[in-house]
Amino acid sequence: LIMDPSVGMKPPNFFIIGAPKCGTTSMVAWLSDHPKIFMSNPKDIYFFDTDHNTGQVKSLDQYLHIFSESDDEQLAVGEASVMYLHSQVAVKNILQFNPAAKFIVMLRNPLDMAPSFHAQQFVGGWECIEDFELAWRARNMRELRLGKVGPLCTELAFLQYENMCKVGEQVWRLLQTVDTTNVLFVLLDDIKVNPLFEYLRVLKFLGVPYEGKKHFQIQNPGMRVRSKMWHNILTRFQLFKRERLDFIKGGGALGALANLNVTQFERTSMRPELRQELLEVFSDDVLLLSTLIDRDLSHWLQ
Repeated sequence: LIMDPSVGMKPPNFFIIGAPKCGTTSMVAWLSDHPKIFMSNPKDIYFFDTDHNTGQVKSLDQYLHIFSESDDEQLAVGEASVMYLHSQVAVKNILQFNPAAKFIVMLRNPLDMAPSFHAQQFVGGWECIEDFELAWRARNMRELRLGKVGPLCTELAFLQYENMCKVGEQVWRLLQTVDTTNVLFVLLDDIKVNPLFEYLRVLKFLGVPYEGKKHFQIQNPGMRVRSKMWHNILTRFQLFKRERLDFIKGGGALGALANLNVTQFERTSMRPELRQELLEVFSDDVLLLSTLIDRDLSHWLQ
C-alpha cells in the first residue's frame, strides 16, 4: 500500500477499529450527528484490512473519495471497520497512511460477544449453523478449512468464534504498535450504564467540543431471522447478484426484504456446561485485557 493522501483533502484522523458487537454501530451513529465530525458512509470499509477477504474498496482513490465531502469545519474525520482490531496488518497500514491517527477500541465480555457475533453472522448469511453451541463446536473445523459455511462467507476467520473474541490478544498486538495516548478504550458495559459520559470521553479524546447531545439510541441490537426458508432464499439471491452484478449485500430491494425477515430478540441464557467451557477458554484472555487497559474485569468471569 502507498498511503499518500491527495493534496487538499482532509483524510481520516481517527479510526474505530472494533471489536464487533461491542457498540460500534451506535457510537458511529452518535458521532455522525456531530457537526464537527465527519464519519465515513458506508461503515466497515475494510480498506486497510488487507489480510482478510472482505472490503469492497480496493484503491486509495476510491477510499479517499468516501471522505471527499469532509471540510475544514470538521475537527475529526473518521471511519469504523470492526475487523481492523482482529487484522494482523490493518493498524500498521493505517499508521503508514496517517502516523498521527487515533484509535477507538470498543470492548465487551467475550462470553456475551461470541453468541451475539454468531447471531449476526447467521443473519448476514456468513454462518450456516443457527445454533450457537453447534457453531462453537465447529470453530476448529473452520480453522482447518473444513465443514460447511454460509453462502456469503468470504473469510473463514470470521467464523472462528474463539479467536475472534479473544480481544485481549488483539489489544496486546495493538499496543505493540500504537502509543497508549492515541488509544481510547470504551466498554459496552459503560455505554449501557451512562452513554452520555462515554460519548463525552470520546469527544474529549478527539478534541471536539460537546454539542449538547442528550439522546442516545442503541443501534444494531441482537437479531434473529423470522423465517429460515425465506432467509435461505434471499441469501441465495444475494449471492447470485453479488457474483454477477457486483452487488453490495444489504442494498437495494433484496436488502430491504432481508431486513424485513429479521427481528430483535433477547438472547436466552446458554447451558451452564457451555458457559463454563467459555469461561475456561476466555479467562486468561480477559485477565490479559484487564491488565492492558488497567481495568478490573473479574466480574466478566463470574
